[in-house]
Amino acid sequence: MKQYKQFCGAAYALDLLGERWTLLILRDLLVGPCRYKDLLEGLPGITTNLLAKRLRDLVAAGLVSKEDGGYALTPAGRRVEPVVLALAEFGSAYLDFPPAPDETVQTRNMVLNLKRRYRGGWIGSIALDFESGTYLVLGTESGLAIEASQGAAEVRLAQVNGGLARWIMASIPLQVLIDGRAVKVSGRRETALAFDACLRRETPR
Repeated sequence: MKQYKQFCGAAYALDLLGERWTLLILRDLLVGPCRYKDLLEGLPGITTNLLAKRLRDLVAAGLVSKEDGGYALTPAGRRVEPVVLALAEFGSAYLDFPPAPDETVQTRNMVLNLKRRYRGGWIGSIALDFESGTYLVLGTESGLAIEASQGAAEVRLAQVNGGLARWIMASIPLQVLIDGRAVKVSGRRETALAFDACLRRETPR
């Protein structure tokens, strides 16, 4: 890793996180462990050699651990979440919806925007069923957790024609998408609507 050689917290952070692709690798691990193959597919443009090098550096820095099934964040690695969410908050002002034809949309990192938009005050569980997999959203007194999981939940929301993506990224109210049959609901609908009420409404550019 390159080092700035400055006695400064920001410089030390960039020593660890400033290399190209590093923060995006950590972003993808924030919703749970990933196999090398899944990381490679989720980062179009990165080479296999560069991904391997970045992962070696992150393991050596104690931010990522190598497991039988792939890679996962360590407790130290999870501390990067506020950094990633702050960058997403800054960058969201420049997003145009829908994505351009040449832009990759990965469900794994898209669902993290629910954490960015979450204002607090909700307790419950929601399963989000996308074509590419299921994510579990858990609200507790200590905050919001999102993980790739098939676990049980109070309510399930299933995507129809991109409905969940529009809810998360275009900030369309959930009730509108349910009424328009772009999101299919099973279970306690009121739990999902209560969560939606705790999300900041945004107007995409």
